Parts: sequence; structure tokens; C-alpha cells
Amino acid sequence: MPDSRFVVEEVAAGTWRIDDGVANFYLRKDGASGVLIDAGCRGSARGLATALRLSGLRVEDIAAVLLTHAHIDHVGVAERVRKRADAPVYLAPGDEPMSRCRNGGRLRGIVTLFGLDWGLKTGWSLLRGHCLPYPRLASTTGIADGEVLDLPGKPRVLALPGHTAGSVAFLFEDSSTLFTGDALTTHTLEDGSVGCSAVSPDYDEDPLQSLQSLERLDGVEAGLILPGHGPDFTGGVDRATVLARAAAAREE
Repeated sequence: MPDSRFVVEEVAAGTWRIDDGVANFYLRKDGASGVLIDAGCRGSARGLATALRLSGLRVEDIAAVLLTHAHIDHVGVAERVRKRADAPVYLAPGDEPMSRCRNGGRLRGIVTLFGLDWGLKTGWSLLRGHCLPYPRLASTTGIADGEVLDLPGKPRVLALPGHTAGSVAFLFEDSSTLFTGDALTTHTLEDGSVGCSAVSPDYDEDPLQSLQSLERLDGVEAGLILPGHGPDFTGGVDRATVLARAAAAREE
């Protein structure tokens, strides 16, 4: 029976967005196999099951899990998929220590990281989203900036540090799709259009570096941007980074 907490939608041919109420993660189908980009919260298995059913795939058909970063709302079912599908979990080395540690996923660790007000708000959101405790990863495979992975769609790794030390985006040139995680997010404006921004500085490890990393996207061509939070964006990468920089300037 479908779980009303999840919104699963085919946002492009062969690509499903799973919105678990906290963050987005994605299933990309290529023939008889699939790739998972990010992995939601630890309670997001039903959302993934819905996407698999719609795609005609099984968990065992997932060839790999690609993590844009190792925050608790993006790694949720990665370990479960790794075990069931015997699939590698790709993660930049800068976030590997976070993926092995439970402390940052407990409410006390979140309050320590973000301060009392933001920490309690964030902790409550994560509790409601069935994210806690942190789902530690037993094994990850490192990736490097510019690397093209030998996977369906040949995703290219784009390092975008700042939100976390190991934040990356994944570019699938065959479908002109860029998965940006939390390095570039979107939000719906009052007029119904979509705006772009970096995640709130309150959630960035290095807000300045996060903003500077947007320069790494200059000249990248992708007709569809699929972020870790918010709706998809089809206005082009250069336009997205212009909007994100403008949003950051307004917050100063």
C-alpha cells in the first residue's frame, strides 16, 4: 500500500524523484538496471519500493548508489541497498568519516553542530522524517572530481565542496541531467516559478566555499537540474547559478 509520506514522480524519461518529506532522492533506469542518486532518510524504503515498482526494477537491479554527500537525509537506505543488491556506494573521501560515525546523527550531535535553536528545529524535522538514528555505511567507494564512473549513463563527478567537505554533483550527459544534492537547491517562488539557491548557511560546513563552488558549474550544460531539496529546474545551469548567487547576496 502506498505511503502518503512519499511523493514519487517520473520527472524525466526513466528518472523518478522520491520526495520523502525531508529531501529528494532519485532512481534512474537504464535498460534492465538502475542507479540510485542519494538515498533519502533511513525510513524511506517504502518510497524507494514505489519507485522500483513504477520502473519495473527490483532492488537487486540497482547497479550503484551515488551519494552527493553524507548528511543523514541523503544516506538513509544506502546501506540496505548495498547489502541487498551487492552494489557499491560511491562517496567523495571528504565525507567518508561522516558516513561511518553515528554521533552527528543523534539529536545531541545535531544541536552541537547547528546550535540550540537550529539544532532542535532540525532534529524535530529529522525525527518526523524517520531519519534518526544515523544509518552508518559499512563500506563506500571513493570518487574524484572529473571522474567518469563506469556505470549506466556514465555519470561524471563534479566536486562542489562547502555544504560538506565532500559534496559533489553528478552529471549524466546522455540525458543532459545534473543531480546537485544540496550544493544547489531550488524553491518555488510566490509567482509559481522556481528559484535556485545554495542551502542556508546555517546548514553549510563552509558557507563561503559553498558559494564559491558554484563557479565550478559555470559552463556546465544540462537541461534538467534535479536538486536534493525542491522542484526540478529547467532554465539551464548558468541561469541557476546566477539565481543562487543573487539569493545569497540578498541574505547578506
